[in-house]
Amino acid sequence: MYWPLSRTNNFQGLLYSRGWHRGVAALPVSDFEVMLEAIWDGPVICHFHWLSGIDSETALKRFESTLRQLKNQGKSILWTAHNVLPHGVTDADLALRARRAMVEAADLIHILNPRTPEIVAPYYALAHKPTFHSPHPAYTGDQPDTVTREEARFELGLSATTTVFLCFGAIQPYKGIDDLLAAAQKLKRDHPGLDWALVIAGDATDKNLARGAQAAIEALGGQLLFLPTKLSTNDIQYLFRAADFCVLPYRAALNSGAAMLSLTFGIPIVAPESHAFTELLARGAGIGYPANDIGALAGAMAAAVATGPRGMQDRARAVAMERSPSIASDAFFSGLWNGLQRAHASAPGSETPASSDAPARQSRAPVMPRRFNIPGQTGQPPRPPKPADGPAAAATKDAMTWQAQWVSQLAGFAEARHVLEIGAGSFATTMSLARHFPTKRFFGLDQTLSAIALSNLADIPPNVSVLKHDARHLDFVSRNYFEFSFSIAVMEHIRELADHLGQMQRIIAPGGYYWFWEAPFWSSSMGHHFRHSEIDCPIPHYGHLYMSRDELLKYLIDEGRSSTDSERIVNFIYDRPDLSKLSRTQTRDIISSSKFTIEKWDDDIDQHYSAALEEKVLSNNIYDIPKDDLRIKGSKVGLRMPKPPTTA
Repeated sequence: MYWPLSRTNNFQGLLYSRGWHRGVAALPVSDFEVMLEAIWDGPVICHFHWLSGIDSETALKRFESTLRQLKNQGKSILWTAHNVLPHGVTDADLALRARRAMVEAADLIHILNPRTPEIVAPYYALAHKPTFHSPHPAYTGDQPDTVTREEARFELGLSATTTVFLCFGAIQPYKGIDDLLAAAQKLKRDHPGLDWALVIAGDATDKNLARGAQAAIEALGGQLLFLPTKLSTNDIQYLFRAADFCVLPYRAALNSGAAMLSLTFGIPIVAPESHAFTELLARGAGIGYPANDIGALAGAMAAAVATGPRGMQDRARAVAMERSPSIASDAFFSGLWNGLQRAHASAPGSETPASSDAPARQSRAPVMPRRFNIPGQTGQPPRPPKPADGPAAAATKDAMTWQAQWVSQLAGFAEARHVLEIGAGSFATTMSLARHFPTKRFFGLDQTLSAIALSNLADIPPNVSVLKHDARHLDFVSRNYFEFSFSIAVMEHIRELADHLGQMQRIIAPGGYYWFWEAPFWSSSMGHHFRHSEIDCPIPHYGHLYMSRDELLKYLIDEGRSSTDSERIVNFIYDRPDLSKLSRTQTRDIISSSKFTIEKWDDDIDQHYSAALEEKVLSNNIYDIPKDDLRIKGSKVGLRMPKPPTTA
């Protein structure tokens, strides 16, 4: 059961979309006290989302009492921490007490941003509670998407050549609408010749902001289109199909549904380099700027007009595909089950979730809330099928991941009988390929098996083999065994690249291929400063290339970081044993010295490159990085083992 039900955003529908296949019926309740009345002959999870409805002392007392009774009934309590405090909160003390009560009662806390415990720490502590992370789902398949760009621009009265910025969603102060209007006016003053337009569309929940936008129309003339109204689901596609960029000048947020909606349509974002957006920006899915800086926002918009969205659109779609509802929902339920098992195993006297309530449930007829109130409908609803049962589960498995799609189109794949993935990680790519190409034999190799990998491998296809091994030591593999091998975001983690290539050229058959997608190089702007789940990076672009270890430590402390945190960051950058620290040129030189021939080499441009940053690196080039390498973030490379010469 979950509360409250959001009727304006289908986040919950997307999050629970794989529930039925996982043996879970997700049912909304109109009031949190209804959860007390639910009787079920199996585990019951009470999932709380936004707590803005706890808006009075009376409501808080009811809420605290309900949480105590749910605990006494043995029902599991889950909370998703969507934000630090409710947007537009008027009684911060009441909101904090509601959250602290929620945290203390929760058996498990779901976080959408991996840095949530750190961000909320000044207000309430999560460090002592079990948490798990799964990301905000994309809206793939949830939104109508039938109109063309030309049709959408015609309907909105926008020119085909104009760069269009869209700001979409309810008009509220935390979204920085007034900052955006000020930035747009500055952009018009500073760059009078640029061809751009701004569309602000959404329900005008804040009337003062709406009046400010109306007043800005006169200053911006035809460059501002203001639509302060609730939009139908079908109308949303016109806004995003007409847009080149979605601008999100938020002042405070842990995550953003509007950002995920934008990426779903393949529209890059313009957003502050803050908690909600840094991961998306680091993936190249948009243009960032220092938060709460109107001049910087205007500059980012000018840069967007100058560069256009091309290149960023593919990255936006890639992020959305990785967070498609089925993938995000599976990650949610995997984290939920694993987290509850850990939480209840560590609780005194608890063996399984909700086990203490079993006698009470058996003594009464099962009663559960329903989504639809159908007259005459009583008793227990039908059980969902066991996980992975039924045609719907099969259809979901049939959806090929974007990584698998990329691999399947590479030269050499179609003819290969034996395929090896180096650094299989979650094994999702290998398993997706195996299901679509059942006549091929697939091998996934990784030196560790994560919890996600083990969960995925519970449903392993029969044509997949798992190799738990180090990619630098492949002596156990027969010579010339594989006709095709690939890796994605792995090569930058292999320090002994020459040794690894020596191993690969032994096990790949003559004429066989080794494809890899390497990103980022050490010579790029990010240099792998941070883990993918720890994306809010305090290091300036290219800073690891022109600052020494001591200089970087001093920089972090001067920026207000504690000495402990600064040491942790510096150690993470310079002491990681799993980073090659090779530039693009060094990588290519090592490959050129191997037996492989380079069949294809496509570079990905580093979006953060600038002549000024290049000059900064070259003025103190600690690693002797070649100038041209600074422009490149990563590369997609196809290598091939030569065939022996034919004899007459």
